[in-house]
Amino acid sequence: MLEKSLIDHRKDTVIAKLAVYLRDVYKQCREHLDASGMSDIVSVSRYKEWLRTCDLKCEVYGALAMLHLGCHADVEKKMGARFDKFFSNRTVLIRSV
Repeated sequence: MLEKSLIDHRKDTVIAKLAVYLRDVYKQCREHLDASGMSDIVSVSRYKEWLRTCDLKCEVYGALAMLHLGCHADVEKKMGARFDKFFSNRTVLIRSV
């Protein structure tokens, strides 16, 4: 749904809301993996791969949300908010690499 919104050039706020929702879903998935004891059922390498995937997708969708919130602030000529969102986006991307 997020990809379709990007392709259809939806509003930045719509894309940001979808990205935040997906970030929260992957964050909940990570918490569920931690609490469920899945490491006893699947191999350790597979479990660690799932955790890394959840962490990475959480960071990427969070960065995408910040990017589009920054673009929305740019359209509204709110330069302080724009700078804040883009700087937060940069910080998230550096942390995820």
